Amino acid sequence: MSRKVLTKRRRGEIQAGYAAAWEDLRLREQRSLNVGVGGFLCAMTLGYFFNGYFMFAVYAVVALWFSAPVAEFRCPRCGKRFYNNGWMINQWSGRCLNCGLVKGSDPLEE
Repeated sequence: MSRKVLTKRRRGEIQAGYAAAWEDLRLREQRSLNVGVGGFLCAMTLGYFFNGYFMFAVYAVVALWFSAPVAEFRCPRCGKRFYNNGWMINQWSGRCLNCGLVKGSDPLEE
């Protein structure tokens, strides 16, 4: 039985890769939330002066456009889509739907 021994340098590379991935996910989620809330307020305000149905349709398209990068985020461990396991999408999940990696976790604490 051989156990893989990680050098200090390799551990640092792995941790840096995970940290960069979690930061990328945080920025994607924050951007999606900001566009969602801000876009909704703009659509409501402009819908008062213009055609409300048209403004809501524009808001829906823009919100979906900015939420797509969140859905496309790849898990740092398995490389598959973090929130999608092929037949189910759950963007509120706190773990990878494929390998079970907890969102924001450190790879060496497992």
